[in-house]
Amino acid sequence: MPLKSHNVKHQARTLRQKLLIVDKLKKSGDSISDVMKEFNMKQSTVSTIIENEIDLTITNDCLDVLEENLTTIRKYHYDLILSFT
Repeated sequence: MPLKSHNVKHQARTLRQKLLIVDKLKKSGDSISDVMKEFNMKQSTVSTIIENEIDLTITNDCLDVLEENLTTIRKYHYDLILSFT
């Protein structure tokens, strides 16, 4: 079943939020409790995000490529429609 554009955007947004959490904890030095409050998450959720950091990075790269491909497909589709008018 192909991914719809909305699903890709939602997944990317969620993924970027998770990457932001990792960044805040590792690079910015925010405490887990601060991040929990800011993102309204349980400690176990934040801990799981940290544990899956490598998978998040790989998935983020894949979603970026997928979004680029969707943009290209839309452009070609639009150009094709214009060619028939």
